[in-house]
Amino acid sequence: MNDYDILQSKIEALEASISTSRKDFSVRIQALSQELKLLREQSDSVAVVSETPPLPLSQKPATGEAETTDTDTDADAERQAANLHKVSTQPADSVIQPVATSMTAESGSDASEQPELGDAAGHAGKSQVMKSQVIKPQAEAIDDKKSTSRPAQPTAETHRAQRPEATRPATEAETRPDPGFISTLISNASETFLAYLLSSLAIFAAPAQDLYTRLIKLYYHYQKQGKAPVFLMTVAGLITLTVGFGYLLQYSFTTLFNDTLKAATGFVIGIVIIGLGVLLSKKKTDFKDYGASVIALGIIFNYLTAYFIGPYYNIVNETTGLVLLLGVTLAAFSLALIYETRVVSAITLVGGVFMPFIVGEAQSAGLVFLAYLFVLCMGNLYLSYRIKWPALAQITFFLSLSVIEFTGISDAVYPVVAVVLLSGFFYAYTWFWSFNGFRLKDALSKQDLTILVANAFYFIYVVMQLQTSDYLIAGTFALHAVVLVALMKVLRLIKSIAGPVYMLITGLLTATAVFVLAPTDITSIVWAIEGLAMLYIGFKYTHKVIRGEAYVIYVVAMCSLAWQSLLAFDAASYTDIPWHWINLLAFGVLSFAGYRVIYYFRDEANAIELKAAFVQNELFSFWGAISLTAIIIWNTSYAMAVLAVIPVVWCFYRAARHQLKFAQITGYFLTLAFVAQIIIGILDINSAAISRQTVYTWIALFELFGFIWGMRFYYQIFELPGRTRALAFKLHSVYFYIPVMLVLSGLYRVFDENVFNGYPLEFSYLWLDFILVAGLIAVSYQLINKTQRFDESECFEKYRYVLNETVSFLASVIFLYTVAILFAEWMYNAAMLPLLYLLHRGIKQKLPITEVFAWLHFVFFGVMTLISYRLVGNLHFSSQPVATMIGWAQMLLSAWALQLVYDRNASRERGYQLSCYVRIGVYLLIPLLFLPRVLRLYEDYFSVALWASFTISWLMYRKLRIDALLKQLTALFIIAISATVAMSMSALNGGNELAGLAALSAGVIIASIFHIVEKTLLCENIKKSPYFLLQLVSPYFYGFAIASFSYALFHQIALIPVIIGLYSVYLLQARRLFNVMRESLHIAYVLGWLGLVSVPLLVLYQVLTSTGDMSTAMILIAVNLVSIAGLWYLTHQRSAVLRMFTGKYTSRNVQYWIFHCLLVAGYTGSLNLIFTDWAVGVSIALLIHAVMLLFLTLSEKYKGLLRLSIALYIITAVKVIFHDMDDFENIHKVIALMCIGSILMAAAFVFQKLRNKQLL
Repeated sequence: MNDYDILQSKIEALEASISTSRKDFSVRIQALSQELKLLREQSDSVAVVSETPPLPLSQKPATGEAETTDTDTDADAERQAANLHKVSTQPADSVIQPVATSMTAESGSDASEQPELGDAAGHAGKSQVMKSQVIKPQAEAIDDKKSTSRPAQPTAETHRAQRPEATRPATEAETRPDPGFISTLISNASETFLAYLLSSLAIFAAPAQDLYTRLIKLYYHYQKQGKAPVFLMTVAGLITLTVGFGYLLQYSFTTLFNDTLKAATGFVIGIVIIGLGVLLSKKKTDFKDYGASVIALGIIFNYLTAYFIGPYYNIVNETTGLVLLLGVTLAAFSLALIYETRVVSAITLVGGVFMPFIVGEAQSAGLVFLAYLFVLCMGNLYLSYRIKWPALAQITFFLSLSVIEFTGISDAVYPVVAVVLLSGFFYAYTWFWSFNGFRLKDALSKQDLTILVANAFYFIYVVMQLQTSDYLIAGTFALHAVVLVALMKVLRLIKSIAGPVYMLITGLLTATAVFVLAPTDITSIVWAIEGLAMLYIGFKYTHKVIRGEAYVIYVVAMCSLAWQSLLAFDAASYTDIPWHWINLLAFGVLSFAGYRVIYYFRDEANAIELKAAFVQNELFSFWGAISLTAIIIWNTSYAMAVLAVIPVVWCFYRAARHQLKFAQITGYFLTLAFVAQIIIGILDINSAAISRQTVYTWIALFELFGFIWGMRFYYQIFELPGRTRALAFKLHSVYFYIPVMLVLSGLYRVFDENVFNGYPLEFSYLWLDFILVAGLIAVSYQLINKTQRFDESECFEKYRYVLNETVSFLASVIFLYTVAILFAEWMYNAAMLPLLYLLHRGIKQKLPITEVFAWLHFVFFGVMTLISYRLVGNLHFSSQPVATMIGWAQMLLSAWALQLVYDRNASRERGYQLSCYVRIGVYLLIPLLFLPRVLRLYEDYFSVALWASFTISWLMYRKLRIDALLKQLTALFIIAISATVAMSMSALNGGNELAGLAALSAGVIIASIFHIVEKTLLCENIKKSPYFLLQLVSPYFYGFAIASFSYALFHQIALIPVIIGLYSVYLLQARRLFNVMRESLHIAYVLGWLGLVSVPLLVLYQVLTSTGDMSTAMILIAVNLVSIAGLWYLTHQRSAVLRMFTGKYTSRNVQYWIFHCLLVAGYTGSLNLIFTDWAVGVSIALLIHAVMLLFLTLSEKYKGLLRLSIALYIITAVKVIFHDMDDFENIHKVIALMCIGSILMAAAFVFQKLRNKQLL
């Protein structure tokens, strides 16, 4: 860090201290002001004398009055501090007043300062140091004085104790928002935007990283002073004024003035603005930064004027325009040098560099522009040193390199002149960033090193772009290398901080010279040898820089040699010299040499170099593998994949010898050649059969199997760690899965040839493949047995388990395939033997996969069934072939025997539970076996067959006591009842009545036998009975049977609902059935209502009619009367069961209403059966019913029927007037009216009489 940076850091630290002190003092002033306000409002005994009293804190400014600024607030604080001085007698008064005054003056000066764009000059730093030296002791004095004076001053708590009723009013600081909110918002937004913008630009402009850093530091420098918004607004003002002036010039040059006035006006404005900036810089030091910005604005105006006069409007010729721009650049440089301002320096650099481009002379000028650019850059380097602004030099460096690259000098007419000028750039930049004036820098920063190295590389790059002879270019590099060596010797730079950098640059120049002159074919070899030589020297003389340069040269050379080797192999047939083998050999020798050099000096090498040596050793091993592979491929054809074992052995030998990692990976990849040979062999003969492969494929198989088996022991013997060791162990385990993969492959071929393509079954290569797999398994058993003699690892038990599973699979395949070859039609029947054997083997030897595979043998019976179905077209047992019928029997027998196998082996695993379920499934299937045949041949009697199935299931349950059979017999009972009901309903619609009666009879007989045998009526709690659902449903089935038999006897459908209703009422009242009916009383109650209600309603709506037959009408009327009687019983009897439902569903009055409504429906329907619809007899009946209800209301029990009686009267009246009278003749009307009237009168008399008696 130089002196300038140290000074800048001190300035920033002092500025931060000043800012902190200012904030602390402002807080203290505000607290004192608030206490003064409380004293004025709450204390009448203290007289406050003030010539300029402050505005009360609680008072708001009047409408239209401007808001107070930060300066006004400071002034108010000062006046309040002065008033407090008059009130208090503490010694702090002598300190508060002058410090407050000085703070006000300082804040006023801060408000008047403007930030400079890019400047942090030394003068400003000195003034800040002086200011901090004045403020800091004052702040410390305030702290001391305030700590002594504070306890003696009256506080808010003291006044509250004197006047408890007084409340503290809201102060101005509490009610008014913080001043400067908009300014703070703009400042924060501007800061965020600028930081984001500069960060984004830094990504795409890495060379400008240092400039970005310095801009950020400059921005934060002003931000700490609270000037960030001013800084940003100044920049915006400059840009805006520049653009506006440009448009003004464009407008004036187009529409105003002649050519002379145009030129004079523009330059005069620019000069006046520059003069104003100079005046501000000289007169007022506070405006020094702002003055520099104004000077920069004037220079920009002059550049614009010169541009509009020359290239834009062509008022003057190109030469004159160039002179004007040069003059502006020279004047700007002079001003920057005189006033040492950064903004003007930056504008001078940018304007001077891009001025020739504006004129259009940059490309055409060629070397002249290069010379001009050299002079300009030298001036800016001096200016950067003079004003102590390193960023200007960095901008100059990157800008000059960019401009040189853009203009291009590769086709320069005088290459020697171009080399001289480029050499000038090279030495100038090298000197500037390694020396501080004429004194070598004490330390080189990262930026210095970056620019020095970038300068050297760019010099090499741009010189090699010149279209000249190679000798000139090589001579240039060699000459500069000699010059640098001489400088290091003369100036004694070898042991200085810049010595390693100069040596690095010298090495780069020397290596580039060699590269230019050496032949193309051996260039990389020469470079690599040079790199190794430098590496040896670096180790020999313990010089890290030389070693670093050697590594760079060596790595580049080796990469180039590798690429040349590839190209040489591609062009080997077009040249007589075997460059491909020469380069390949050189690559290996150089790799080994690089490894040996570093290994020889391993005591001096650091960790990174030792890592590089390890990589070189890996590279040498890889080279050996590639070389051996290339020799094999180049000299062999068919056997090349088989001979890959040689480079594989080489790789693993090197890995074991030197503990290499990549060599192991290379060896693994080379083993893919064995796989490739196997795949090629399979594709060559178009078959994956093992027995049909060629000799090379067999050899590759043995090599692959040997590799997979032996790698485990290789890693155990040589104790190699790493992931490849784990891979070897996994491959070793994969070996034992190869047999099962081969078996699956053989099965695929069997299906492909014998099943899908229809080739005949025979003892061919397919069968032989399975035998070979069996031999491989036998060999694997022997290997495991021999290995376990010296390796007792538990994994071999796992491998033995895998082989045992594979043996089970293979044994079944060979057995069934052999049976299929000998007896094709009985192969599926033979599946029963491996099924039971494999199940026994799996359970006994703990082979779960074998056990599952045994279960899968049931698939053969499914396939057999599918084939039989496709053959005969159905699944009828009697129609199937003999083998299929026997197979179905075998399937049931095997399913039943599964549990027996588990029991014999005393196994209780998951398979045992499944076998139990399968056996239960067999038991469940037995009662259903004959149902499909009955359904197919005797469909009408299927319900009878269901009752037979129920009987079989019931008997089996009584014998075996299996819960599944209980569920089955329950389901069969429900299904049989449903089928019987469906058959009975079918008989009502003209179906087979005999089948219906047979089903009902079978159901009643079997259900009765079941209940008698099981004694279900004696069960006190049917919920605990296993036949709960059967006991629940049976009573209702009996009711349906009684109704059905009644219909069968009388052929009157009206009897069915009545009988069901009466039967349900009987179930409600039968005490001996109460335990059985306890859980379904609500069902019986609902059925009773539905059965008894249905007949009156059906008769009323003429669903049930007499069809003109009086006997049928009498039967319907009788049935109707029976229904009404049953309804009267349900609604008027007060048994315990009926009372329970009455209280649960409806009230007694509601039931009375329902009964009388149904009574109306009953006699109306009955009268309609005898007379015409809605005859006068209905009216009379309604009237009588209304009278009877009226009489009933005399009883307290029937009081709720009064409204129903009135309703019936009204209905009767309406019917008679609007319906009956229309059909009557006069005489009929008289008779009807007299009858009705008589009835009414008689009823009234009797009712009155009864009422009177009741009242007495």
